[in-house]
Amino acid sequence: MDEEKRLAGGAAQERGTVVLATVKGDVHDIGKNIVGVVLACNNYRVVDLGVMVPAGRILAAAAEERAAIVGLSGLITPSLDEMVQVAAEMQRRQLTVPLLIGGATTSRQHTAVKNRPRVRRPRRLCAGRLEGDRRRGELLSDARRPAFEAENRAAQSDIRERHQARSGRPLRPYADALQNRLRIDWSREEIPAPAFTGRRVAADVSLGKLAEYIDWTFFFSAWGLKGASPPSSTTPSTDGRARALRPCPAPAPHARRRGSLRARGVYGLWPAGAEGDDVVLFGDRERRTEIARFPMLRQQEVVEEGRPQISLADFVAPVGGGADYLGAFAVTAGLGADDLAARYAAPTTTTTPSW
Repeated sequence: MDEEKRLAGGAAQERGTVVLATVKGDVHDIGKNIVGVVLACNNYRVVDLGVMVPAGRILAAAAEERAAIVGLSGLITPSLDEMVQVAAEMQRRQLTVPLLIGGATTSRQHTAVKNRPRVRRPRRLCAGRLEGDRRRGELLSDARRPAFEAENRAAQSDIRERHQARSGRPLRPYADALQNRLRIDWSREEIPAPAFTGRRVAADVSLGKLAEYIDWTFFFSAWGLKGASPPSSTTPSTDGRARALRPCPAPAPHARRRGSLRARGVYGLWPAGAEGDDVVLFGDRERRTEIARFPMLRQQEVVEEGRPQISLADFVAPVGGGADYLGAFAVTAGLGADDLAARYAAPTTTTTPSW
């Protein structure tokens, strides 16, 4: 991008500085990095503080860089609380810079219920990349900001009112909810035994093979091209923009051969049984050695007569009442992504780095 700006005779006028950070306690940065690239493409100056960034450093950078917007990112649930702390610290320091939050666990409801009451000025969670640029423009425009803030206040107030209405519903005591659990006659259930138990590793899975299973519909949807034909379709897309965005399949085998990107996974099946609202995993088929225990929540809202209040533990045969099993997996297709990104970011010639 910098090279294109140079060839065009200089950088376009910057639209403002955005300070981005993944909050303290969270190391996930893929989404933040994507947002940073999109912002840079739209002529924002991006100051990326990285991951595991404490509130003090975020706000110090915002002041030092004269940020027009502060953007917080997080993937895991504890990040939500850390974002609230950042908002509260902004309030304490009387900072009025707009605060945008995003990440897999964030939502409009979290922003309205948890973050908004902690700050004096409106804060907004961008709903999507394409909408986000329009909304950022409204935040930075003296002419359009009042209308945006009024709209945002009204929307967040409505969300809080609906949340409070739901929160005010009566709950049954836990003991009563447990007595009203879903009851399955496990003696009549035929539970097949798996071919193996324990953990197995799928190492260096072919990226080309994985690509055959990718549904690109969601990729196009993220760019506002709903209904565009995915690359795997035999019907040519009627949308020229979709064809331009179509990911090139060629890099995958090159990346695989050179080891730039690697995919791995672990999966397993373990003997399991329910104890109350806990799901217990065992290290042996005889179920003598407990290796893990997962506490499950149970619904406690008052329901109509005859309807059970369920827990995930209800769907696992009880310990001593049947030979049940639980499966789990974890996968990644991003091993080597940091090194590959560093190769692209390294100041070299204008030639596109090879895979």
